[in-house]
Amino acid sequence: MEDKSNENLKMKAAVYRKYGPPEVLKIEEVEKPTPKDNEVLIRIFATPVGYGDIIARNFRNISPRKFPMGFLLWFITRIAFGIRRPRNKILGAEFAGEIETVGKDVKLFKKGDQVFGYLGPSMRANAEYRCMSEKGTITLKPTNITFEETAGVPYGTIMALSLVRKANVQSGQKILINGASGGIGSYAVQFAKYFGAEVTGVCSTAKLEFVKSLGADKVIDYTKEDFTNSNFAVLHTPVTSAPKYLANCTAYEPIPPEAPLIRIFATPVGYGDIIARNFRNISPRKFPMGFLLWFITRIAFGIRRPRNKILGAEFAGEIETVGKDVKLFKKGDQVFGYLGPSMRANAEYRCMSEKGTITLKPTNITFEETAGVPYGTIMALSLVRKANVQSGQKILINGASGGIGSYAVQFAKYFGAEVTGVCSTAKLEFVKSLGADKVI
Repeated sequence: MEDKSNENLKMKAAVYRKYGPPEVLKIEEVEKPTPKDNEVLIRIFATPVGYGDIIARNFRNISPRKFPMGFLLWFITRIAFGIRRPRNKILGAEFAGEIETVGKDVKLFKKGDQVFGYLGPSMRANAEYRCMSEKGTITLKPTNITFEETAGVPYGTIMALSLVRKANVQSGQKILINGASGGIGSYAVQFAKYFGAEVTGVCSTAKLEFVKSLGADKVIDYTKEDFTNSNFAVLHTPVTSAPKYLANCTAYEPIPPEAPLIRIFATPVGYGDIIARNFRNISPRKFPMGFLLWFITRIAFGIRRPRNKILGAEFAGEIETVGKDVKLFKKGDQVFGYLGPSMRANAEYRCMSEKGTITLKPTNITFEETAGVPYGTIMALSLVRKANVQSGQKILINGASGGIGSYAVQFAKYFGAEVTGVCSTAKLEFVKSLGADKVI
């Protein structure tokens, strides 16, 4: 008798083992995934072929000029996807299907739930089954549309909603959306209308009626009218009839509103400043985050000479001027914040978006004391949240006296954990003063 004991452990998938045209895709039998305790196993009924799938399948032939997001991201993506052959051999970032099995810790879904979702660059939806975390980008499928209709929804809606939120679209505002008939732009039109904006959509002649049907108040045919000249000319002027924001859904980013101008009173010299200032002498072995990030950082910072000639990632200061669209801050507000790799805080003034990492300075500490806070707190809180620290847990923090560790001790205690800190002899009392229950 034929042994069928392993039959249920296999599934069919569209596999590609080399870059090239659609013919490189072959239907093969591969291992069926098994869900972890916090994962669901989805039987996939529909998955679209998206722009990302086409790029990934043929990436060896996609030059930096053909890539829509610039050389640096092309280089990173090339390494991530595989230089000679694909690392991930199953494409498909969007899906719709039904949950077949749930892990023992899953609480949000149950067997039989019809779902749809987005997998991002991890892909692997072009298969009969796919596991993913219940906390991933997955939700219940509406009952009034098919699996095929649902599967093409996630990426476009996620990107469109992100753009509309980033532009802070509000009722009565005028917004122009380029690429309004595309997979992102078509949803951006609908979201902007939902938020009450007056929407002008830009598309080709063939799509004019489609964009109107989405609710656009006005549609411009870019093949007959050069919308860029007039709209870009008035974008930063107080002409009230011009669109307040212009979301370019072919370039995946909105043109942001004007930013506040900050007069900087204090900025610390951080580890990142020291690395950046002397990066030409920092070898991959000395870089704390591995060769790949060293290489990317070297290109971003500049190979022969620094691209960004002003250092300083953290600051504290006072807002001197605000742009006309700024709502969160006013002139005279004392603030502090974090600029990340864009830096340029080692100066008298710095502009940044009101939606950046900036907040009001506490009144009971000085500018000098405040300026050194942002990076350490951001990193520490991120680590504590990632570890899902909860009340009563025992947690050990190595480097507890450092710029990140010292805040991690305090955050972990705030969440109710029992904290053991690790540091040098000279810092024992300091770490105890932070609230550590035990210090090694």
